[in-house]
Amino acid sequence: ARKEYGDRGLFINERVSEMVVQDQEPFDIILAVGLLHHLSDQEGEDLFRVGYNCLKPGGFMFTADNCYFKGQSPIARFISSKDRGQHVRYPEGYRKIALPVFKNVEVIIKHNMGRIPQTICILKCTKE
Repeated sequence: ARKEYGDRGLFINERVSEMVVQDQEPFDIILAVGLLHHLSDQEGEDLFRVGYNCLKPGGFMFTADNCYFKGQSPIARFISSKDRGQHVRYPEGYRKIALPVFKNVEVIIKHNMGRIPQTICILKCTKE
């Protein structure tokens, strides 16, 4: 990402449990797309803690991950079950990981946003 986008963003590639972000101004928005379903509950909570500590008051952390959802299409469920991520969850499972850190967590579910049938859980976490 650094090669392609240069200084148009901050790109960090570290284990979240060891991550220390220093010498940065607080962020307005943090995006973690396609990440949580690869992390254990503890690693996910660590990610939210790092994100929270890097946000300005009133800032947002957004996550987007494939999920299981009651009533989702069999094809979407199959695709999620074959993902390399070992921690695909139901929406409440993702929310539960964020709640120890963020008190304001909004869950947004999107179905079939692309060409592949898939259910996506978006979390919008607000730092108060």
